[in-house]
Amino acid sequence: MLRFMGMFGLASIFLLISPKLRESALAGLAVVINAIIAYGPYSYIGLALAAIGGMAIVLKSQPRPR
Repeated sequence: MLRFMGMFGLASIFLLISPKLRESALAGLAVVINAIIAYGPYSYIGLALAAIGGMAIVLKSQPRPR
């Protein structure tokens, strides 16, 4: 989880220093948000399932040798 947070932090710092990348990322985010609003409750269900699946992948513990 710490690795995930570190990568998220580095990505956010890179977005802060790169205006062109920030503009394209925000434009893509606006398209996604408009699609979520357009497709109503089904998109919210899909978004919740994707979030739960993503959390399960991120928080899954690595196998430890015995």
